[in-house]
Amino acid sequence: MDCHALHSDLRSKGIRSDIAMTSLENTPALALAKRLRRRLYRPIWESRFPYYSYMNRNRCVFVHIPKNGGTSIRRALGASAKGRTHLPWSVYEEANPKKFSRYFKFAFLRDPTSRLHSAYHYLCAGGNGADWDLEVAEDIAQYPDFDTFVAEGLPRRLYRDKLLLYPQTYFVCDNRGHIKVDFLGRMETFDRDARYVFSKLGLKQHIGRENTTAASTSGTTIAPATRERIAAFYADDYALIDQIDNSTARGDVN
Repeated sequence: MDCHALHSDLRSKGIRSDIAMTSLENTPALALAKRLRRRLYRPIWESRFPYYSYMNRNRCVFVHIPKNGGTSIRRALGASAKGRTHLPWSVYEEANPKKFSRYFKFAFLRDPTSRLHSAYHYLCAGGNGADWDLEVAEDIAQYPDFDTFVAEGLPRRLYRDKLLLYPQTYFVCDNRGHIKVDFLGRMETFDRDARYVFSKLGLKQHIGRENTTAASTSGTTIAPATRERIAAFYADDYALIDQIDNSTARGDVN
């Protein structure tokens, strides 16, 4: 590339060519390329998916498991209303191992029966309104009630492939069942555990519950056979919750 072309290229990127050319004269080409790359792309890197700006700002990784109070946590951490994602721990580690190692990593668990019941009613209402959720809502209408859905619908691939119904262990554990985050809170003790998270991040926040589904298992009759099916389907989730509840400390889990 000749000098004129280099000047034009730098101007198109918003870089003062006189400064860049001085660097070019005194710096090996490879070092210059690295410096330009850092200057051009650092703002993008700082908020590159999946590390949203609120994670970088608070030096945390929030593994957002669907139907587990994540919208409230994100809002309290200063996240925008858009860009909500439900990703397993492995995506964050692969994207940036250094950040994953250094940042405080946490998630919230929920009783699988309560979570599934909430997800069922959410899907019945059309979910987030996307085409896929509307298709699921249309399909789920064939089941007259929650018990029938668990017995006949849940085993179907259509629902096994629905991220909303993935086991919670998928998001926070590796294939050997090892917990890969620093802290696991519980929806059942949400206020207390959220306070712990924010104390670890050096923040003082009041967490308001958002994006909650009106349906709850409290006061709802669920057949014993249905509970047994759910317990079998989400056996790993229940084992993980037992591990957390029986731990001697309610702080970091590792």
